Amino acid sequence: MLPPRSRSLVRSAPTGKVRRRLAPGFAIVAAVGILLATASPASADSGTSRVNFIGTTAADLTVYRPATGTWYARSLSGATFITNFGLSTDQPYPEDYDGDGIADVAVFRPSTGQWWIRSSQTGAVSVVNFGVSTDVPYPAHYVGNDSLADIAIFRPSTGQWWIRNSANGALTVFNFGSSTDTIEPGDYNGDGITDVAVQKTNGQNWWRNGANGAVAVVNYGNGTDTNVQGDYDGDDTTDWAKVRTQGSSLVWYVQRSTGGSTVQAFGSSSDLVAPADYDGDGKTDIAIWRPASGQWWIQQSTGGVAVISWGQIGDALPVRNYITAP
Repeated sequence: MLPPRSRSLVRSAPTGKVRRRLAPGFAIVAAVGILLATASPASADSGTSRVNFIGTTAADLTVYRPATGTWYARSLSGATFITNFGLSTDQPYPEDYDGDGIADVAVFRPSTGQWWIRSSQTGAVSVVNFGVSTDVPYPAHYVGNDSLADIAIFRPSTGQWWIRNSANGALTVFNFGSSTDTIEPGDYNGDGITDVAVQKTNGQNWWRNGANGAVAVVNYGNGTDTNVQGDYDGDDTTDWAKVRTQGSSLVWYVQRSTGGSTVQAFGSSSDLVAPADYDGDGKTDIAIWRPASGQWWIQQSTGGVAVISWGQIGDALPVRNYITAP
């Protein structure tokens, strides 16, 4: 189990395949360290960038404790990152918003429609009004010739996507999807830009090319599946992936962009799916978190299963906010 309030930071120097290209942050920070920016609507990867707080090439096992607003991250090797940021009602949406290759702690506050983001590079906090409580947040790198994650939401009531360019604040708004769809964005053509996508109730996956707006349809999975898209084969292209509860087991279905598909049982129906590249080889690892015991079970693409206790009952998994289901 984790200590209730302790703070520590162990950060190793970034090495290997870490994004290093820097670009301007999406807000100029005032002297007090906080800038309130406003923007309408006010009313593929392997998952590494979202939860890489320690600065290696791998995702960290990360939990958010709402009771204290504390983030706990741990690498497979045992390095830790612990910090306080957020309120009990916030939703954690970490990403690399400042483009330094390390995840920034960030939350969406549904009660106010605010995003609170703390730069891992400077420690400055930015506050952006973007969205309302009924929107579905999904930040990722959608626009711009940079390495910054952009704030983005899907509005089910209108089928609109609202994307805010983190480099310059410019807005992109378009319609794609309906209120009965489940979103599943990813880089499905491997061009380095996240494409918006939705899962239909009939199991079809509709995705929109982020570069030219072209729409394609992929038949894979059922309309009731949980979406666990990621780069399972390490080719920098998002693979269609689904998890289905069959009996008491979780069964993973992955259609690899390099060809072929796999079906594998991993986890039980009471587990929470939490795939990401935890072993740092550029491939998404099948993984679950077991709330009753606080255990992570990770099937490493480099080989073997890692079982690590990290977290406790009541914790939230930031990576889970990128897992979508009907």
